[in-house]
Amino acid sequence: MRRKNNGIYYISNNNSNNIRWGNMDLAIKYRPSKWDEVKGQDITTKALLSQIKTKNVSNAYLFTGKSGTGKTTIARLFFKSLNCEKLSNGSPCNKCNSCLNNKYSLIEVDGASNRGIDDVRALQEKTHYTAFSGKYTGILIDELQSVTKQAFNSLLKSIEDPPKNVIWLFCTTEEYKIPKTIKSRCQIYRIKTLRWLDIFARLKYICAEEKKKYEESALWEIAKNSNNNLRESIHNLEKYFASGQVLIEKKESPFLTILSLEDIQELYKFMFSWEKNYSEFSVFLNRLKIELINYIKIKNNLSVQLNQYQKEYYNNLSINLNFAEKVFNIIIEIENKISGVYDYSSLLLKSVLDIKNLY
Repeated sequence: MRRKNNGIYYISNNNSNNIRWGNMDLAIKYRPSKWDEVKGQDITTKALLSQIKTKNVSNAYLFTGKSGTGKTTIARLFFKSLNCEKLSNGSPCNKCNSCLNNKYSLIEVDGASNRGIDDVRALQEKTHYTAFSGKYTGILIDELQSVTKQAFNSLLKSIEDPPKNVIWLFCTTEEYKIPKTIKSRCQIYRIKTLRWLDIFARLKYICAEEKKKYEESALWEIAKNSNNNLRESIHNLEKYFASGQVLIEKKESPFLTILSLEDIQELYKFMFSWEKNYSEFSVFLNRLKIELINYIKIKNNLSVQLNQYQKEYYNNLSINLNFAEKVFNIIIEIENKISGVYDYSSLLLKSVLDIKNLY
């Protein structure tokens, strides 16, 4: 049963009284521990698996991408795989001495709270110690973009000439803030934004593992209203398990409908009211971009993975296709300038459209 109240979208689950809820965070419980559990990042996982199997390892890695896409998880999994004593198809066994003591071999810090030169020097001191277990010692700095200029300069020497068997792992949501001197000395892996369908499939898997009953329509609402952030979607799933309702703001943007009206006043009011429903402007732009991508793909008869209801919605809209494509180009240019993280699937679609206009 669906209902909306006070701007919140609810889907009732009649089985909510039967739910028993534990204390473990599901995002932690279902964090991938093997490579075949990492979805939607085939290029990255293939490259890293090759290095794990051949032991042809670099001394520094940079993982970039939007929040909730799995950057830190992939970095951790990569390091644990390198140290594992009993690999299985490149994945850690999670049972050997190195796997069980991985937290002692991988030193993790948050760049936002350990951003100064003294913090980096303290990390550099730790690289001189022998690995607690396994062959490698790892230093993982999350939110690397927060590190100061002086700290980056100090870090540079360690990346250029690291102690034997030390691996630096960096994660960032803002690649453009990382100095070129650092980036040029790292292997860079750009973690893709997850599709709604990938998130939906993961939520279904978690429900099956937890033996929870659910409505598919509820999981779909969670998947598409969690800002393409898997971690956020799992947290919203926890709310659903606990209450039996999808306690999220419904973000069905009327953007395309307003475009079809060709009314600049309505468009102006809509664009300037973004703060009412979205916490960040980049999230708002991403939502508009996704709507345009779906519309453009359907109108160009390109492959698109949507349910029947969505296809009918986009097919019934009447917006000049050429105009929609130009608006799409404007949106992704603004988004890229703001976030500094390029969405390569969107840029690829832009390239296809630009080539189409040459014919």
